Amino acid sequence: VNALPAYTAPGTGAVPVTVSSILSNFIYASEFGVLCNGSADDTVNMQKAINSLTTGQTLIVPTSTAGCLISSPGLSITSLNGVSIIGAGNGAKLISTTAIPTWSFISIAGSTSNVTISKIYFSGSATTGPVSGNVQCAVLIPSAATGSGMNFYDNTVNSTNVAVQNHNNLFNDVQIHGNTISNTNDSTHTTGYADIYTIGKHWHIFNNWFINTGFQGVYCSG
Repeated sequence: VNALPAYTAPGTGAVPVTVSSILSNFIYASEFGVLCNGSADDTVNMQKAINSLTTGQTLIVPTSTAGCLISSPGLSITSLNGVSIIGAGNGAKLISTTAIPTWSFISIAGSTSNVTISKIYFSGSATTGPVSGNVQCAVLIPSAATGSGMNFYDNTVNSTNVAVQNHNNLFNDVQIHGNTISNTNDSTHTTGYADIYTIGKHWHIFNNWFINTGFQGVYCSG
């Protein structure tokens, strides 16, 4: 790659850069063996791709009709800063087939800050409301997380119990916007469950669409 000619973007003032410097900003899930064929379990390989990220890098999740199959314990963004997980186009999909989910698609752990998650279709498997504390989320921020800052936008969340759930009153400065949240199964609503639930501060929740959702759309207590 380093032997390739330098690239100069069109436009006045553009300067040549090496191709390797451009490519180094992106990690493709397929580079780690992620298949997204709807049948092979992609959890382990997708986690390896996430773990490889460094500050400023973006993980590209491929477009797939069948979806990337994610199983327990789900995926974790652990002690990373300034990373992004972005779908390639509008066809990137994470799917779950667990009958009674007890885990989340993505959990934020450790000292993780300034994360972006965008253009992902989260297709859950929750067919009933939360049972005995078991709940499936697109994104879960547990009380043990110590970072702050997330941008969750232009995603679709379907058939989970909760879209985004935050149990950390110090995980602040979050934007949730432009998402479509549908068929969430929190109709057996108890304290701690809503389509978007947070006890953090400076959460900006706007321009989201809720379709056929449960008892409570947004719960904020921060």
